[in-house]
Parts: sequence; structure tokens; C-alpha cells
Amino acid sequence: MNLLTSGKLNSYLADIDKQAEKMFSRLVNEMAEKQGVTEQLKATKPMLWVGKMNAVRSTAILKDQRLLFNTFIQKQYVETLCFSKVPFTVFKRQF
Repeated sequence: MNLLTSGKLNSYLADIDKQAEKMFSRLVNEMAEKQGVTEQLKATKPMLWVGKMNAVRSTAILKDQRLLFNTFIQKQYVETLCFSKVPFTVFKRQF
């Protein structure tokens, strides 16, 4: 039985979405801190802060997509392949 037929797909996807949002937020905060994008910079040089935050978010999106794929999607795909009980059907061509 898979997530769709068991009726658990929506709750599974909602959970993944919440986890992904938390991961993204944490990643942006860590990257901004490492690059010196602070509230002080925001107050003194707002345009520079905006540019740096845009760069941080763009980089974080790419990293987050890779991390999300490796963590959730690939895992679920492998579990589906390993544990599905889909019968293999051989189609014969009729002439």
C-alpha cells in the first residue's frame, strides 16, 4: 500500500513542507550570519543588506532543493520501489 491509496499523502506532504520551511529558514540564517549580513548592516546600508540577503536566499534555495531531494523525495522513492507489491506484467505483442 502506498501513501496515495492509504489516504496519507496529503498529511505526508504537509509534514514535508513544514520541515522544508524550517530547514530553509535555518539555512538562510546560518548563511547570513557567516557572510556578515546583520541587523546593523540593514540599519546602516539597507540596499547592500537587500543585495546580500537576495544572494543568500538564492544560494540557500539551491542548497535546500538538493537537501530536500536527498532527504525526503529520494528516500520515499526508494521505499516505494523496495516495498511496493506491484505485479510485473509482461505484454506480448500480437500480430
